[in-house]
Amino acid sequence: MKMIGTGKFYSIGEISEITNISISTLRFYDRKNILVPAIRSSSSGYRYYSEKQMDELHNIKYLQSFGFSLEEIRLYRQNPTSEGMERQVSEKIRSVKSEIQNLENRLHSMEFLLNRLQQSKNLRDNGFQQPDAISVEVTTLKKIWVISTRRRHKLDANLLFSDRCLELQAILNRENLFPAGPYIAVFHGGYEKQFTKETAELELCIPIIKPEGYSSRNLRQFGGDMVISTMHHGHYRDMKKTYDMLIRWAEEHAFEIAGPAYEYYFCDLGTTLDESEYLTKICFPIKA
Repeated sequence: MKMIGTGKFYSIGEISEITNISISTLRFYDRKNILVPAIRSSSSGYRYYSEKQMDELHNIKYLQSFGFSLEEIRLYRQNPTSEGMERQVSEKIRSVKSEIQNLENRLHSMEFLLNRLQQSKNLRDNGFQQPDAISVEVTTLKKIWVISTRRRHKLDANLLFSDRCLELQAILNRENLFPAGPYIAVFHGGYEKQFTKETAELELCIPIIKPEGYSSRNLRQFGGDMVISTMHHGHYRDMKKTYDMLIRWAEEHAFEIAGPAYEYYFCDLGTTLDESEYLTKICFPIKA
């Protein structure tokens, strides 16, 4: 400790020992203008802190215990009053609530993914292979919220639409959205063109956990249709046979196909790099 005039001042080493704050941290506070030493020797460069600055250090550590960042603390110290503290705490509470909501959405999104992976694994464990005869389900699709893009696209059953998938992922990242299911392709221009590598109109969707009040030109509701569906196991290039069997089943059971085909990619290149594990649900809307 050093007496300067009538005041007591502490070197940076003494402050570090008293407060258990490292010298490097105190120097960082100085550089970031969070706590600047009361006195700095022009000749030696030594830093000296006043007794009042001991209280300021306590205030900094107290705020850090609530998770305030150094930038938030620096802003508070521009108006270090109880009123300023109330404003900072209110803003921090809003920020923490937003973080909690994001974490909950991320957790739900991961649970959707885990459920999808477990369903795929159960099918493989039970020896599911693409059969010569298919199992068909008739059901009404649940309405869900999706982010989608729709435009003409070169279709190729050898590939999943990687560029379009990346485009949707970029939208999710930009809008801080979380997926709630597999990619869905809607072949407005005809599903068969993916086997002839033609250009046709394709809509690609990804289900999301929709935040309250969220809107976007890429957002729409999907589902509500009555459909017939079946599962295809294996690579997309081999799906034409499954399509043919599903159309034949519809004809045999007097169901009229009423819209473009949908493909749900339950197990795709996002969840496996083993093409033999691909699992795709093929759907056709039908008239009730």
